[in-house]
Amino acid sequence: MRPAGRRAWWRRNAVALALLVPAAGALGWVTSEDAREGWWAIENHIAVTPGPGGWASVEDTMLRLVSFERVRTMPDDYGGTWSPPAGYAAWLVVVDSRSEGDVVRLCDVTLVDTEGRSFTAPAQVPPMPVYQSGSIQCGMPNPGSEPAQPGSRGELREDVFRSEVLVVTPASAEPAEVRLSTWATDGTGFGPRYAALPVP
Repeated sequence: MRPAGRRAWWRRNAVALALLVPAAGALGWVTSEDAREGWWAIENHIAVTPGPGGWASVEDTMLRLVSFERVRTMPDDYGGTWSPPAGYAAWLVVVDSRSEGDVVRLCDVTLVDTEGRSFTAPAQVPPMPVYQSGSIQCGMPNPGSEPAQPGSRGELREDVFRSEVLVVTPASAEPAEVRLSTWATDGTGFGPRYAALPVP
């Protein structure tokens, strides 16, 4: 195409090209509606903070941070002692839960530091001293039954189920909040809500 022909083509199609960008954007917005609605329905974006007694009430489940402490050594699975490697810190998170529902819920544990970084359990690097699940039991409808979640250390205390999990972070991290959330979409989850429990 000669230069004059190219200029004529651009003049003839300038309006159509200008409209193409917003049209493509509008099409993308329409076609992503299901994804956006799905995210809004289940993705965690509504924080529930503790009320009286330190309990955060999410759906029909009550959650409370019992203790939060840095662990420098702990027994391992081989009769020895485990310590975090240089440059890392280990934090023991202990949570109480009780539920008025009729399903057993599992919660993912996330530790958020003052910079907004998130650390989840279990951490694979460095290796942990004991096997740990990434979830804890957070909602025990039948207080007389035994803990059902393998890998989470827990015990029943009257109508309260107590669980603990270890989270490893860089040593420079300053923990600010423990988040307990669910991702289930079958009615056993919290939907977009999550418990936001400040660390002491």
